[in-house]
This record gives sequence, structure tokens and C-alpha cells, in this order.
Amino acid sequence: MRGELITIIIVTSLLILIGCSGLGEYSCLKVSSCSCKLVGLGGEIGLIDLSPLQDRSLSASDSSGYVYRYFPCVPGDLGADRGTCDAQNHVAICQIQPNKSITEEPVFTSCANQSTAEFSVQSISPISLLLDFSKGEFDDGREEYRLTKLEVNCNYSIDSQLIALGEFPTLTYNFILTSKYACPREVEQLEFSIGLGVLLVLFSYSILYLFVGVYINAFWLKKRGFEIFPNYHFWVETPFLFRDGFVFCLSICYRPIGTRIGTKTELEDSFDYREYNRIE
Repeated sequence: MRGELITIIIVTSLLILIGCSGLGEYSCLKVSSCSCKLVGLGGEIGLIDLSPLQDRSLSASDSSGYVYRYFPCVPGDLGADRGTCDAQNHVAICQIQPNKSITEEPVFTSCANQSTAEFSVQSISPISLLLDFSKGEFDDGREEYRLTKLEVNCNYSIDSQLIALGEFPTLTYNFILTSKYACPREVEQLEFSIGLGVLLVLFSYSILYLFVGVYINAFWLKKRGFEIFPNYHFWVETPFLFRDGFVFCLSICYRPIGTRIGTKTELEDSFDYREYNRIE
């Protein structure tokens, strides 16, 4: 019974480890609503900062004719008579519905709250982030807040380009922002060293070796307890083999000079001159 329990614990832990090993390799730690620190397995890659765009007029239209304005870093303020698109509502993206007639005024709606910005990494080569906003203007009919998903792509040849993809699903607004300011300032750190690449490969194959070995031993060979680990006895004995090798090397170093292996004195002592004379 104890062996069965150990087996279940080991298999469950390995499944959790393998499931999590591919997650969180890269992340972008929020600094402000328009900047984050991109970090990976090798440490910090660089700072992505969209603040130079806050003086730009970033606007785009979707296929339905709605116009959107994006306000990086600083909440937008289109005036007190502009619906929820004012500084009081901390608006990040404002939707402007064109007037249908000369007598009608445009309708201004907040699609995103500046303070709710959250960064996540979609791709590292090329660099692509997803900037999520929530708590836009509340929709009374659906009893939900409006949400915004802004894909932020790095491109050194483009200063700023905003594309409005439209509203899908309902109350969720989708955009693509491409800019050189979406690139980390220290891009050279993105180049992996050979050593880091080797470590990543070894780590991946070690996890695969462990998982496959445990699966075969536990479910095919019906082993139990710690015996389900592949080559269990070898790995248990390995530290002692290293210790014996280390002790052996030290013993050679601290032997008297005339008795070290391979020295002239030792070779002469091991040569039987009597046997040599008999052969002659």
C-alpha cells in the first residue's frame, strides 16, 4: 500500500511539473499602463515602453465605420460633453460613433479603463504582446463592462500604426498596434548563447526521459515505489561513484612522488630484472 501511494505521488508530481514546464517561459511585468519589463529564462530582456506615443494621435476605423482613439499611458479627455471619454473615467480607448444626420451628435463610448492594463507575451520571435483592458463603459442591456484586447507588435521600421479589427465577441474590441516602441530597448539580450541553448535542450530531454521512464515502469513493468524511476539504482549509486572517483584523484595527488602511478621509480620497481636475465 505504501508503494502504491508513493507511485501515485510521484506520477502526479511529474505530470504537474511537465504541464508547467512549458508555461511562463516569458512574461512582461507591468510597470505602468503602457510599459512592462520583458523577462525570460535568462533574466530581464528589456523594457517595452509606449510612452513616446502618448503625444501621437492614434486613431483607426473599423469596417462598421466606428472611429477609435487610443491614449497610451495617460487617460484620454475629449471633454465633459463626450460621454464616458473623459479623464474622470480613465479612458484608454474611446469609440466614436459617427452622427447619422446633421442634427445628431456623435456618440462617445469608453472601451477600456487605463488602470486595468495587463500584459502577456504572445510571441518572442517576433516580439508580440497582448495588452488587455477591462472595465470600459458598462452596458446596461447585457449587464457587462466593455473589454479591449490590443495586440502590440514590435517593428523597428514603423513609428506607430493602429488597426481596428472590430467588435467580436460582443462588447470586446480588438486592435493591433505596431510600433518601434513595442521593441525592448536591450534587444541584443534576446540572442541565446550556446550554453543556454544546451541547458534548455538538456532540461527538455531530462523531463522527457523522466516522464517516459516513469510511465513505462509504472504502467507496463508494474513497478512500485521508487522503483518506477528509470535506472533508479544507477542514479542512487551515482553520487557515491563520484565520491569514490574524487577520493581516488586526491589519493594520487597526495602520494609520495616516487610512488605515483606512471613515474620512473614505480615502473622500475614493477620490472622484474630476474625474469629479464632468465630470458636473455
